[in-house]
Amino acid sequence: VAYDNGRSGFDIGVGATVTACAAYDNGITGFSAGSGSALMGCSAYGNGGNGFSIGSSSTATGCSAYSNVGNGISAGTGSTVSACSVRSNAQNGLNVFEYCTITGNTAANNNVGIRVFGDNNAIQSNTCGGNDIGVFVTSHANRIDGNTCTNNGVSFDIDGVDNLVIRNSATGGVPNYAIVAGNSVAPRVSVTDSDGWAGISNANHPWANLGY
Repeated sequence: VAYDNGRSGFDIGVGATVTACAAYDNGITGFSAGSGSALMGCSAYGNGGNGFSIGSSSTATGCSAYSNVGNGISAGTGSTVSACSVRSNAQNGLNVFEYCTITGNTAANNNVGIRVFGDNNAIQSNTCGGNDIGVFVTSHANRIDGNTCTNNGVSFDIDGVDNLVIRNSATGGVPNYAIVAGNSVAPRVSVTDSDGWAGISNANHPWANLGY
């Protein structure tokens, strides 16, 4: 446990493995990990910067970032973040650069649930709820696939181009899908009445994005 330190809780070099550690109420980052590191089952709470800042080609698995002043988890190039929970962080729940795999995470009550800055990422099977924006993409060539957004201000805000947006579901957003031209987007199906499913255009499309 690293508590109430003036700077980072854990400042870790290249190629480290960190398991079952906690960093809270530190002045800057909870965990600052160099490239090629692996963090498993760690938690970061109430830190003055990011909960986790992981370098390129690193992994974070089963970690929790709650109520940090910066981002919950900031993932460097080529990193994988899976099965993590990021909630009530002042900036982004998950901050993503390029060539990352972001899968099976839960992002709730952050400014942005999942913020994608870089290109060529896979953002798959994540759940975002109660954020100002659920998934916000300003970059290119990302795959946004099978994510669930519930009661965010905007569910999916895709401002970059050449992204693939398929098999997502959204409710409670205004709008659910804000996607600029120049992206590859499966049909957006508005499911307003389950009894009328057979009459909804593109309802049977296997890659449809659903709004309800």
